[in-house]
Amino acid sequence: MRQAPDQPRAILSTAWLLAVCPDADVRNGREAVRLAEEVCRASGYRSPGALGVLAAAYAEEGRYEEAVRYAERAFEMAKAGGGNKLAHQIEAQLKLYKAHRSYRMRPERNR
Repeated sequence: MRQAPDQPRAILSTAWLLAVCPDADVRNGREAVRLAEEVCRASGYRSPGALGVLAAAYAEEGRYEEAVRYAERAFEMAKAGGGNKLAHQIEAQLKLYKAHRSYRMRPERNR
């Protein structure tokens, strides 16, 4: 990812996958935290989406207090900015983090 520092969406997508993939062989909390922190620093910690990814990465690492703190911040920012769908998603994830649980994407089902 160091080759594309100007591609925050790609970096965040990778961090998200590493944090919440249902396949344990894919998950890598440490790398997810590193990537999400990189994007959050670059954005001045002002992107609710990036903060939500950082919260998920912290939860994957078992750092639930940090996950809760950043998820709460992301929720408030999303809500204040009119991002109701994002706020709703983060709020649901926040409940998991408060219960010391990580968020997992639902596995895709073959059709």
